[in-house]
Amino acid sequence: MLGLNQRLKDLAREGKKIKVGLAGLGQMGKGLLSQIRDLKGMEVLALADLDIEKTKRTLSELGISRDDYSFIDSKNNSRKESLDISGIKLAKDIFSNEASVLINKAISERKLIYSDSLSVLFDIDEIDIIVDATGNPEAGAYIALNTIVASKKHLVTLNVEMDVTIGPILRDLAEKYGVVYTLSAGDEPPAAKELFDFIDSLG
Repeated sequence: MLGLNQRLKDLAREGKKIKVGLAGLGQMGKGLLSQIRDLKGMEVLALADLDIEKTKRTLSELGISRDDYSFIDSKNNSRKESLDISGIKLAKDIFSNEASVLINKAISERKLIYSDSLSVLFDIDEIDIIVDATGNPEAGAYIALNTIVASKKHLVTLNVEMDVTIGPILRDLAEKYGVVYTLSAGDEPPAAKELFDFIDSLG
């Protein structure tokens, strides 16, 4: 974390950004989106949440007007995304050609992309990293497998419930596919590890 702000500023000076896909716009997702909007060198390119009306209200509360984002309707295909970890399957492209055109148009117009389907996060090549802010273990497993295995993107999870269940498996998969899997700084496990490392360094 040391020097993170400066590194992001350096990226911005080079005309680059870390492009984030955000899964879930509840309490954690809302806070993350709000903070990233004020950072240089990073932006939320797309977000996914099943609750359409609640998400639209949340975006409005954050000062993001309807003209600032493009809603990509999955036509309820998102319901096909099984949250049953025992039968989990990798996502496939569920969007029509028309939706793909809308996604590309939103990217070119630098608009935030919002969909009621998680698949939008896996399908957009420009996204560098996906953040799981769902807090749901089953949804987290679905997101993790599609991010790491199918999309080969980096994954940051705020989903401690999922990590304590299958975190070691996901770490092995991330190493296999050459991506990063990590919890966010601030959640209990990494916070406890930071305290341990500090105490250990004192001798």
